[in-house]
Amino acid sequence: MTAYLLVRGKESRFFTALAGIPLGLSVLVRTTNLVFIPPLLLYVLWKRRSEAVAFLLCMLPAGAITAFYNQVAYGAFYRFPLMAPKYLLPASEFSKYNESGGFWQTNFFVGFFGNLISPSRGLFCISPILLLAAAGMFLLFKLRKECDADRSALLACFFLAFVAQLLLVSKKTDWTGGLSFGNRLLVDTLPFLVFLFVPLCAYFGKIQRKPTRRLLLCLAVILFLISVFFQLEGVFSYDRGSWDIWNQPEGSMWSIGKSQLLFYLQRPDIFIPPLVKHMSGEPVRIGSFEVDVSRGLPRLRFRLSELVFMRWYAIPPEGTERIPLFRLYGIKGENDLLITEEDLAGIPGGHDPDYLRDLIVTSASLEVEVTEPLSDIKKTYRLR
Repeated sequence: MTAYLLVRGKESRFFTALAGIPLGLSVLVRTTNLVFIPPLLLYVLWKRRSEAVAFLLCMLPAGAITAFYNQVAYGAFYRFPLMAPKYLLPASEFSKYNESGGFWQTNFFVGFFGNLISPSRGLFCISPILLLAAAGMFLLFKLRKECDADRSALLACFFLAFVAQLLLVSKKTDWTGGLSFGNRLLVDTLPFLVFLFVPLCAYFGKIQRKPTRRLLLCLAVILFLISVFFQLEGVFSYDRGSWDIWNQPEGSMWSIGKSQLLFYLQRPDIFIPPLVKHMSGEPVRIGSFEVDVSRGLPRLRFRLSELVFMRWYAIPPEGTERIPLFRLYGIKGENDLLITEEDLAGIPGGHDPDYLRDLIVTSASLEVEVTEPLSDIKKTYRLR
């Protein structure tokens, strides 16, 4: 909305002033959006100086609301949600957070290139169509003398807004963005980045040679289709956790073979969104269950439609009360669980490990209670 109103500001001073309202409220949505204010204020002072005071006044209500919220929620108007765990949690709990050693501990180059080109978090890897924005910025600089000065200044400040956020999150301790599909920390910058397609589109319209136009158009279409495919993969396959459990994210961020996209492409079960689950009660699906005892120890192999928390039980042939075995998270796709002697000996209740192993591999039934962590929908399966 801020970008839209600043563009409309060329028609009326009223729109430029109004742009301060959504810009101020964006900080309430996410603290790091503070970095958008300097580059956009720079544009107003540069090209819309007469509206600068009204622009700042329109930001004041959102600033007051944010300060009031911080005061009520965190005990001080200058404490933003980003810092909340440090002040609200006991030291023993806060020590479990990545940020317990500081909020800005990442090596800058790791975070910078990670947010742009790493296979699992790189903005240009998960949405390669955005590479055209980089081309647009190059053309904006190269053809600056031929372009409308006001528009060029606005697009340059939009680019600075993107860069400001990129520089900030590159130093953030949790630069990967936690549980998410693709890049999460730069999502707020995408409206600014997409505006940089404008110089590219203008340049494309001036190309006279048809082969060159066709080649560039084909390239854009290919990048677009790849980007849409990657995003649809996230919409339908990402289950908020399987990849993170299977991989230690810090190392796998740079691995193509362990990348998040490849992980979910290999596990194509469609994930049912939590909202739909709440309405339909659709449980997690278990498929292709088998018990392998070829090496003496039981090995459980099964396929899950999504990430779930599992409680396993054995039911003795005599039909007595079921015996609790294990509690664990199962990931989307194929799971391979080897039950060792140590696992069997650690099961509470004082059961003989040999007896438990015989229950699993011979005449007993296994029951597994699965709970989907985002909707709490449960279902118990009996596996024979």
